Amino acid sequence: MKKHSARCVHPKDDPGPCTVGIDVSKRHLDVRELPSGREARFPNTREGVRAFRTWACPRVERVVYESTGSYHVLLEDMLVDRLPLSRINPQRGKCFAEALGSVAKTDRADALALAKMGRALADDLKGTPARTRQEKDLDELRSAREAVTKSLTVLKGRREHTRNRLVRREIEKDITRAMQQTERLDKELERLVTADAELTRNMALLESIPGIGRPTAIGLLVQVPELGRLSTREAGSLLGLAPVADDSGNRHGKRSIRGGRKRARTLLYMPTLAAIRWNPVMRERHLRFKQQGKPGKVAVTAAMRKMVLIANAIVREGKPWQAAHMPKPAHVAG
Repeated sequence: MKKHSARCVHPKDDPGPCTVGIDVSKRHLDVRELPSGREARFPNTREGVRAFRTWACPRVERVVYESTGSYHVLLEDMLVDRLPLSRINPQRGKCFAEALGSVAKTDRADALALAKMGRALADDLKGTPARTRQEKDLDELRSAREAVTKSLTVLKGRREHTRNRLVRREIEKDITRAMQQTERLDKELERLVTADAELTRNMALLESIPGIGRPTAIGLLVQVPELGRLSTREAGSLLGLAPVADDSGNRHGKRSIRGGRKRARTLLYMPTLAAIRWNPVMRERHLRFKQQGKPGKVAVTAAMRKMVLIANAIVREGKPWQAAHMPKPAHVAG
């Protein structure tokens, strides 16, 4: 692959806009530009991103790259307000490459497929939204809390089956440390949220919904900042909770859910189970699906989607859940 240069020479016979595809890895940014066909490799560092910015065509219309955990964060931080970035789900990129008939799996080939995708689907690709420092901090803190929570679950499982006294004492120490970390992270998350008037208001609105506690409310605000500005269809699809049809001719296959923001969807599972018990709207939704003979997971998924729609509507209207609608615990069947 051609090495990048600080000097950038653009084709004079191509006055139109160009599209750039970037394959992001831990160490490198592999770049392909269309229609010129130029290509380059930059280190995934601050200096490399700056060099790419200099190299990029001044008429760039779209820069397409895949979500890669934390490896694309530097690119976004430095260029989200300078270039028209579009971050896509890796599954979409893979499907598009397969539709092109591409069988090779290299960084160059992936970058080219992303550039072609940007040109073919220019009107359908959404731009990467700019995030404030507060939003980045909240996301990082929330990710850290999720990691500690998973570790705590593993440790408690190990403790249950451990018989050796020394090993058990060490596990108890790790559990104590994990609980202390969770407490510190929760305090910092709450401090950042309460420092913002709008977030504080939205957190209180979400907490008014039976089944949603403070950690879940903060998690939803971090994972779904669009909450309150979504349509009914968008709210379900964004979290991957809208049933996807599988029909062909006279065959009507089973609906299923896929895609969407998995972290937010996972975050809602346990609160939804609690809401099925204490929230009359959620309980009615769950029972209706069960009475129709739907499997338990389908009924819970329907309740999760209803939870998202309620949260979106409450934030949009700025009105809390009405406490008078809550059932009395004594009347709730076990």
